[in-house]
Amino acid sequence: MRSPARWVVVLALLASSVSSFAVLSKKERAAGADEARALMASKRYEEAAKRWEDVLSYGASNKLLRRGLPQMGRCYEETQNYQKALTAYQNALRFDEDDVDRLLDLARVYVRVDLDREAIELYKRVLKLDKDRHDARLALARLFLKTGQWDDARREGELYAQWEPRDFTVARLLAEVDEAGGKLPSAAGRREGILSKDPSPDGYYDLGRLWVRAGNWDSAEAAFGRAEDLGMRTGSLYLYRGVIRWLKGDAPGARVLWGKALDRYPGMGAAHFFLAVAALESGDRKQAVSQAAQAATGAQSDFLKELLADFPTEKK
Repeated sequence: MRSPARWVVVLALLASSVSSFAVLSKKERAAGADEARALMASKRYEEAAKRWEDVLSYGASNKLLRRGLPQMGRCYEETQNYQKALTAYQNALRFDEDDVDRLLDLARVYVRVDLDREAIELYKRVLKLDKDRHDARLALARLFLKTGQWDDARREGELYAQWEPRDFTVARLLAEVDEAGGKLPSAAGRREGILSKDPSPDGYYDLGRLWVRAGNWDSAEAAFGRAEDLGMRTGSLYLYRGVIRWLKGDAPGARVLWGKALDRYPGMGAAHFFLAVAALESGDRKQAVSQAAQAATGAQSDFLKELLADFPTEKK
């Protein structure tokens, strides 16, 4: 008796293997999909992902796969299982390589795992397919900013702003682009425009620091003053305000503000350092040495430590 042909053995093995799986019926898959969606609605994403795995297992129809894979990908994304999220989105994209929503899903995860170049190419592709996908344009502008491509970030941001000029998100982005590119007055002007419509202490604090970098002390002082008027009472705010007073020749006023900084943040090395400088300028060497010693104890940066290395001490 001849042995069965190899293909017969293979078919028999495959048949026995497949038959060992519990294949869900259409009705069971529909019920499972409803359950997975309900779990997602209650933000139980880990459980939902497992349910989707069952629903989309061997035997699922293309129609169900096309609808369910993006949902499963989102569950993986929410639980930060980005590798599985990428696989789910990539599999979903196979049904239609030009599906804009699926391309955006994939690009979003690429950003999360720092595959910025790949994400940029996907967002460009989306905009070629649909120039009105403004969410993709804003995401692309952010990526260009993140990767230091200032001109590209500004171009995409301004195109987005033409579509939605009232969106503070893109106004802030364009301010960041200008600041990163060294266009400080332009960045400050953008921030002032935002704050005129949406005032906040943090916003005015950031504006003040920007004006400090630009060397515009009057504008910086005004911005920091607005931040304090709106309730900010941080040590760094008083530190900056004191430095501005000192630069404008008001050493007594500066000392008061640096004292307030230390009240809010005891041991702030920078505040002690400036008090030491002010004391040295006034001829009070003993006070200067004392403040310098306290600055060294609370020095927060290597730069401050370097400055203190050449400062007078009791032995110098």
